[in-house]
Amino acid sequence: AIHADDRGRLERALGAAVEREESVDVECRMLRDGVDERWARVRAVPMRGDDGRVTGCLGSIEDITDERISERAGARLTELAEAAHEIIGIVDTDWHIVYVNDAGRNRLGVPGDESFTSVPAMEFLPPEPHGSLAPEFGAVLARDGQWTGVARLRALDGSLVDVECLARHQLERSVAEGRPALV
Repeated sequence: AIHADDRGRLERALGAAVEREESVDVECRMLRDGVDERWARVRAVPMRGDDGRVTGCLGSIEDITDERISERAGARLTELAEAAHEIIGIVDTDWHIVYVNDAGRNRLGVPGDESFTSVPAMEFLPPEPHGSLAPEFGAVLARDGQWTGVARLRALDGSLVDVECLARHQLERSVAEGRPALV
């Protein structure tokens, strides 16, 4: 059953879809067995009869509760990371930066509105440690699943920033792809 607080909104969305002859995509809460609240994505498209008039909708209902929980957990984690004074970052399995908190942006001189998406993490390493840090780092990560040490990063202004690091594999992905991802 549709949650009582969401029923009117869903009915209005479906009514508007039929009236405008458009598809609808709405998220709402559903009650399973009258008590277990779940989030659902309701999608529907108007159906026409032989005379061309809209006679109803063909729809689907998808349980998105786990997605909602994951989104909330991610948002809470981001809030915590943004409140920290330490540099917190995530790189993907190709060593591209996915996320850096405000403290990291400030220490590395990266403007807050500049996107890190797909920036290679190696761009923040000075030229000299590439040869010495990478083999040790990779070997320890592969053996222990994490690496702890001091990494020297290069800020955008060229200054060097020593950072105490704890790097960990994102295990599911790294095992499947044979490469480490750091969190």
